[in-house]
Amino acid sequence: KISNLIFKINDKQNDIFFEMDVLPFVNKKNNELNINVFVNGKYNNSLKFKFEKNLKSKKNRKVVFKIKKENIINNTINIEFKNENPISPLDLFLSPDSRQLGFLLLKFNLLKKYI
Repeated sequence: KISNLIFKINDKQNDIFFEMDVLPFVNKKNNELNINVFVNGKYNNSLKFKFEKNLKSKKNRKVVFKIKKENIINNTINIEFKNENPISPLDLFLSPDSRQLGFLLLKFNLLKKYI
């Protein structure tokens, strides 16, 4: 239901962009995933992933959001992802896996500027 990423950074003078490639757990039976993102305990943004028939269910998606410099405390960034509607493959009768899933983080970058 909740996942965290914690970083120490050198530059707290600028806003930072967090870029990530994810694989959301969305499919015909679970067609929407809602995630609230908090940075150092403060609400930052929301992420919504929807199942689309024309996309493969196992399609990577790129997400970018800004972290304001005011939310960086003591050069530390604690990004908290709160899944608003967690569900397991077992609940959907897809597999015996009972873990409540949100998204798989494939890779990420911290950027000073986003182009």
